[in-house]
Amino acid sequence: MTPAMSNATFAEGVEGTIGYDGAGFDETSSNTESGPSVASSSGIDRNDATATPNSEPVIESDLPPIAIVGIGLRLPGNVSTTNEFWDLLVNKKSTRCRVPESRFNVDAFYSDSGKPGTVNSKYGHYLDVDIDRLDASFFSMSRAEVERLDPHQRLLLEVVWECMESGGQRNWRGKNIGCYVGVYGDDWLDLAAKDPQRLGMYRITSSAEFGVANRLSYEFDLKGPSMTIRTACSSSLIGLHEACQAIYSGSCDSAVVAGANVIVSPTLAVTLTEQGVISPSGICRSFDKKADGYVRAEAVNAVYVKKLSDALRDGDPIRGIIRATGSNFDGRTSGITNPSKESQEDLIRRTYRAANIANPSETGFVECHGTGTAVGDPLETSAVGKVFGGQGEVIIGSVKPNVGHSEGASGLTSVIKAVLALEHETVPPNINFSEPNPKMGWQEFGLQVPTDAMPWPTNRAARVSVNNFGIGGANAHVKSARPFRKTSLEAAAPQQHLLLLSANDSGSLKSLASQVQEYAAKNEDRLADISFTLGARRERLAHRAFAVADETGQFQLSSAVQCNSKSSRRINFVFTGQGAQWAGMAVELLDEFPSFLADIRHMDKLLQGLRHAPLWSMEEELSRAPGQSRIDQPEFAQPICTAVQIAIVRLLRSWNVEPSAVVGHSSGEIAAAYAAGSLTLKAAIAVAYYRGQVTRQQLRSGSMAAVGLSPSLVRQYLKTGVVVACENSARSTTLSGDSGALDSVLEKIKVDKPDCFVRKLKVDKAYHSHHMQEVGD
Repeated sequence: MTPAMSNATFAEGVEGTIGYDGAGFDETSSNTESGPSVASSSGIDRNDATATPNSEPVIESDLPPIAIVGIGLRLPGNVSTTNEFWDLLVNKKSTRCRVPESRFNVDAFYSDSGKPGTVNSKYGHYLDVDIDRLDASFFSMSRAEVERLDPHQRLLLEVVWECMESGGQRNWRGKNIGCYVGVYGDDWLDLAAKDPQRLGMYRITSSAEFGVANRLSYEFDLKGPSMTIRTACSSSLIGLHEACQAIYSGSCDSAVVAGANVIVSPTLAVTLTEQGVISPSGICRSFDKKADGYVRAEAVNAVYVKKLSDALRDGDPIRGIIRATGSNFDGRTSGITNPSKESQEDLIRRTYRAANIANPSETGFVECHGTGTAVGDPLETSAVGKVFGGQGEVIIGSVKPNVGHSEGASGLTSVIKAVLALEHETVPPNINFSEPNPKMGWQEFGLQVPTDAMPWPTNRAARVSVNNFGIGGANAHVKSARPFRKTSLEAAAPQQHLLLLSANDSGSLKSLASQVQEYAAKNEDRLADISFTLGARRERLAHRAFAVADETGQFQLSSAVQCNSKSSRRINFVFTGQGAQWAGMAVELLDEFPSFLADIRHMDKLLQGLRHAPLWSMEEELSRAPGQSRIDQPEFAQPICTAVQIAIVRLLRSWNVEPSAVVGHSSGEIAAAYAAGSLTLKAAIAVAYYRGQVTRQQLRSGSMAAVGLSPSLVRQYLKTGVVVACENSARSTTLSGDSGALDSVLEKIKVDKPDCFVRKLKVDKAYHSHHMQEVGD
């Protein structure tokens, strides 16, 4: 199955694609610990009531905030969405398991004697996926190349695609996007070196460390910096730091940051056992008295980041905000693997200074590196306590008891946990913690480890600090924040929703349809979000279909089509003039599409700003009953027909439907000129309004009609007072002129050609005829 079409991807994309808006956020003058607003996709009015709980005084930062736009992940416990990850955290689940036989035969290497060349634990946290599988047809590699491909690269290709889909990204290939990937071990290269038959031309790109990031950049055509980062356990978080620095400097406009750790060889586990950092019990007990080392884990994570201002401009989802990142080195300690609490403390303080936050103690909680080692936990919590302590309790936690220590990918796992905690306004619980480690300053610093999920502390800012330290001394710290939450008015939901689906092959398309149907049936209140996500925030793949879902989420999929052309089809817009209107038109659009209503109201305001402003509103006239409607009168019809068509153009644009060419019939040329960019919205509605006003001054009565004859044939029936107003096509002509004379012409045509289409227009003026001469004069 195409990775982009997995159920995980679909749910993740809907989860994070809609519901964010920048209204009310001032990046340059914000004095609160947050970023952009959050608004419902169905809100009519986007003003009012921005809630700012847990605010704090902040000096204006020189560095622009960075938005986390997309998230993709594979974690132990069959976790492949953020919803599944959050469920795992709040329900205190552990993914600990025996080393799978698909990785290596742990019994052949296990010994509790400390004998060299053995491992001291049979347990870890492993991915529940087939790491040897990949939908090769989705990518450009040959079969021989795929067969030799490092599992890191295989899984990252899928997860990065899902990350970009979760962020609603389209047309991102070929852009100035950086790629930073943190890894740790060389398991695949180690295995390849032991098998001479695996040697060959693909060994370097498929197994070497540089190939991890470069592979992603190549397959997705990313033109920004591309580098694999190896600083041991801090690799992915240092990758995030480097990505932010590159965005600040302009080296790239945005960046994919990823981390991967897949364990397929016992070699590194043997080395770490000899180093004395692996838990013999195979249970991670961060901050606990019984902690005896860390437990190895697999993970593949990715986030997509860009400047907050750019994310707001592009209408992206804002999952979280990075206010500052930092990186340093321990320096000369008693041993290269021995951490320095002084360097860790200095790093945290410098990161907060970079964010211009003077009171770190108001931080909601600190997501520690917290691996459960005898030396690491006490030193880290000492540094944390010195920075965040002194003003009440310091809440600390670690995700590693849940999903293990994924080494080079661990930093991003912690960042994603922080994002989810901020989204849910909940501090997740820690597991495997019962008796505090006596070597830690619990009383001195007020350290607290929650063992149950707890609401966000009311006296704390909406931010989380994330620590990530490498075994060799390379440290990283990230300070993340939550976007503002914003209230909005709810609009009536439409009864039907268009769903656009595409996939890389027919099988994936059918699977996607089933997944969408299942999700829609369980989330009827999110049908508008599902429709928006599928229609506006997804790449268009070759195999396509559509469906119209009812209010229960049920739908029947259309026949699938295959589209191999990468260029969009040309769409032309034709705009009508006066005469096609009717009482009650556009009422459904006003009721079902908040943006359409907002556009009509905006154009009403523009008319009220004119020197000769009307005493009526277009919204009111459109809502009048047939017996009360004045829409056939030119002073109403001209601006209303123009306004409705302009609002439709803007609605279609919100769905990424743009015309390649436009043509207007009569007063339809005004809306056509707006669609082509030749008239501004203000100018277009003013022209239409005044055209109606001057036409009203024309007192001479007249009529118009549409006739299904060619211009040459219809001219045979003309008489004095009737002219050809417009040659619509080879078989359609519009006539205009004196009412009596036109009626006579139409009767003659009906007698001679009873099957001919003849219809009088709903106008009382003879537009495009000699009647208009007096208006022009």
